[in-house]
Formats: sequence, C-alpha cells, structure tokens
Amino acid sequence: MERILLLLDRLGAWFCRSPQPGGLGRAFHAAFLAALFVAGGLHWVGFMDGGNLRLTYEDWPAQHVLLSVMKQAVEEGRIPYHMSTAALGGGTTRFFSIPDVMAFPLLPLLPKMTFGQFLLAHTLLLYAAGFVGLLLLRRRYALSPAAFTTLFLLFNFNGHITAHLGVGHPWQGYFLLSFFALFILELLEGRRDVVLPIKLAFVLALMHLQGCFHIMLYGLLLVALLAAFNRALWKPCLLTLLFTAVLGAFRFLPPAVEYAGGGYSFISGYRSLWDLFEALVCIKEAGEFKIGGIFGRQGWWEYDLYVGVIGLGFLFWFGLAAPWRKAPESTARRYRELDYPLLILFIASLSYFWAFVARLPLPLLNSERCSSRFIIMPFVILLVLAVLRLQPSLDRLTRFRHTPWVALLLLAELAFELLNHSVRWSVMLLERSTDGFPFNVEAHIIERADPLYKAAVHVGAGISLAAAAGLIALALWKGRRHRTLEPFRQNAGGASEDTRPQ
Repeated sequence: MERILLLLDRLGAWFCRSPQPGGLGRAFHAAFLAALFVAGGLHWVGFMDGGNLRLTYEDWPAQHVLLSVMKQAVEEGRIPYHMSTAALGGGTTRFFSIPDVMAFPLLPLLPKMTFGQFLLAHTLLLYAAGFVGLLLLRRRYALSPAAFTTLFLLFNFNGHITAHLGVGHPWQGYFLLSFFALFILELLEGRRDVVLPIKLAFVLALMHLQGCFHIMLYGLLLVALLAAFNRALWKPCLLTLLFTAVLGAFRFLPPAVEYAGGGYSFISGYRSLWDLFEALVCIKEAGEFKIGGIFGRQGWWEYDLYVGVIGLGFLFWFGLAAPWRKAPESTARRYRELDYPLLILFIASLSYFWAFVARLPLPLLNSERCSSRFIIMPFVILLVLAVLRLQPSLDRLTRFRHTPWVALLLLAELAFELLNHSVRWSVMLLERSTDGFPFNVEAHIIERADPLYKAAVHVGAGISLAAAAGLIALALWKGRRHRTLEPFRQNAGGASEDTRPQ
C-alpha cells in the first residue's frame, strides 16, 4: 500500500511540476502528449461525423458551392476566375474576391474524396499544426502536463471555434494562433531580428490563405496597436505588417477590386456585458432566438465563447487578477505592452463601438460587421498568459499532497463541460434540423471578360510568390549568418540571442 501511495505521489508531482530532465520523465510526457493529441483528433472526427456531412446547415451550403468550383478547377486544370453561383462574398461571382475561400494544402486530393471527408481532413491537418504551436509554447515555458492540458482544452475546444466551425465558417486557420501567440511573446521578450517579423507574417498569411480572413485581420490589428503604444516595437511591427501585405497580395488585391466602395454593413458586437458573461458560461443551442440591436440580429454562434465556470475562474484569476498581485510569477509574466492593445480589441467587440470605424472608408477595417468576433484575439493571448502564470503556482503548490488531484478533477470537469458544448454544436447534430440545401449549390466555372479583376489576380499572385521566395531566402540567410557568428560571440564573451525567460 505504501508503494502505491508513493507511486501516486510521484505521478501527482510529475503532473503538476515543470518538466525535469531524465529519460523516464520524457517518456511519460511523450505518452501523455500523444494521448492528448489523439483525444483531440477524435473530438474533431466526432464533431464532423467522421466526414459524413451533408453540408446543409447555415453556411455549409456556401462552402459546398466553393468546393464544387475548386473540385472542377483541379479536375480540369483551370483557373476559376468566375463561378456560376454567388453564394458568398456579398453576392460576387468573382471567385478570388471571396475572402472566405479556403486554399487547402490538400487541394489535389479533393476529386478523390467527398466534400465532408475533405473538410474533416483539412480540419485535422490544421488542428495538428496548431498542436505543434502549443508544443513549442510548452517547451519554451516549461509547462507541466496540468498547465499544458489547461491550454490544450481551452485553446482547442472553446465555444468560439466550435460554434463557428459548427455553422460552416472556414475558421480552421484559427488553430495557427498558437504560433502567433508564441511569436508575439518572443517579440515582447526582446527578440528584434528580422526573422521574427517574417515568421509572424507567414502565420498571418497562412491564416488568410485558409479563408480565415477575419482572425488574420485581428492579428494585424494587434500588431499595429503594439506599434502604436510601444515605441520600441514599431520597427518589427511595421515589418510584420509590410511582409503580411506582400505575402497576402494574392488574397488582398482581388477583393480590393470587388469591394472598393465597401461591401458589408455593420450589425453589432456583444450588446451587453451580461451577454458576454452568458457567452462564457452558458451552453446555448444554435437554434436560440437571434439577438442583436438597432442594426440587426445575429445567431448565437457570433457570441459564443464558452469556457465554463472553471475556465472563466481560471482566466480571471491568472489572466486578469494576476498582474495586480505581488506574486513573483505575476510580475515576471506581466507583458505590459499588451495592456492597451488587448483592451482596445476587447472594447471593439462590445456593442456599437466598432460601428464608427466600420462606417469609415478604411480598407479591411470596414469589412467587419460582427464585431463580437474581435474578442477571440484578447481571449487567446490572455489564455496563454494565464497558463504561463499558472505554472509557477503549480510548482509552488505541489508540496501539498492533494494539489495534483484537485487539479486533475478540475481539468476533468472542464473537459466534460467543453465536450457537452461541442456535442450541442457538432455539425452532425445541426444538420438534423435541415432537410436539404436552401438554394442551388450546383456551381461551376464560367468564363467572363473582366480585365481589371484578372489583372489583380495575376499581379497579386506574382507579388505573393516573389515575396514568399525572398522572405524565405532572407530568413535562411539570417539564420545561417547567426549560426556562423555565434561561436565568435561566445568566445568574445557576448550574450546569446536566446531570449527565453530564465
């Protein structure tokens, strides 16, 4: 019995403490991480009914239209400048002007799979990519299994991502925010070489390429606000904005031709703080009565940010309250440069504050009609900061024998609550409420003379390809130069450029 209790104590300490060197410890961590990854993958397989989707609910029929056009383009080797059916993008038939078009890495496989299978494979691919970003955060900040599980659950299965994916929004690029958060923290911790803006730009451009235009835009806004409120950051932030613009020219220029005079009308953000509170702690159905204000109404998926009471308590204590406490981990993970940028994005998600910006003739900024979506950027950054502040507390509290088991029970309850939310918003369940397509989804490529638009497609593609090649070459050259000079710097007593917190 004593041996069993001793083993349980060791497992509990392993669960909550920062990773320690040693072969056995690494093996436990690897097995635990693999189990988490597989469990998350099974969640998305179930969420999308194993790929057996009819694509009939809410925005899924529009995705069916786009997939039909892309499938024909792959099969026939044609460029889909125009399509026969306008399902998205404010009624346009200019295919490349639609911000939500997903350029899948798996596109060549599209003719060999059903649309549902293809979408599931795409979701799993980006989930896996996002998991790699989470692993990089874990390694950089020495997160224990308990802290990493908290990050894993709240990042991958919060109400925002599950609700948006459930109703057919191409939000899979959201998972790349794990890399974005990592690189933003590196920037704030003092890294100033040109490679970091290149990495940030590629992450944002890849989001955009996957049809995740809105979250890409929120990333650009955060970078711009960091430059505006922190003089020391203006150069890397400006480079990030510039590199993202040239990398994404292929996705920016065609919509600019289509929406030169504006394309969307503002609706609303969170109409009250009580709605925001409910969005965080209440599991509501997709069929709930639409809410809104004087400009119109929206479905609950535009407000959903479910994390449960446990998740909200964690975010409040370690994310919002921690900076005002005098604990060492709070001051070490302060990141004051984020205060005003995150506050502004949070305010923009409320009520009609963004309506004043949406009315201005500002490209990109006037495209946001559902400003409640802005909150996902403060949420993700705050989540990462909260987890970083959680780990020192776990290290300190592990000396109490029952701490690991309390943490395990809380995480188990959090996982079950998030699973309950996912079930209610799963594509399989939502499709049961629809009998068929609400409009004709049989779309195909058509030929049309449109010289200005086609020129924008060609010029944008040329700029993006040239920029990608140039920035990759620059990053490789800088990396090799750094490796070449590092031995000389060390011999001269210079400091290493490793900016990880000690």
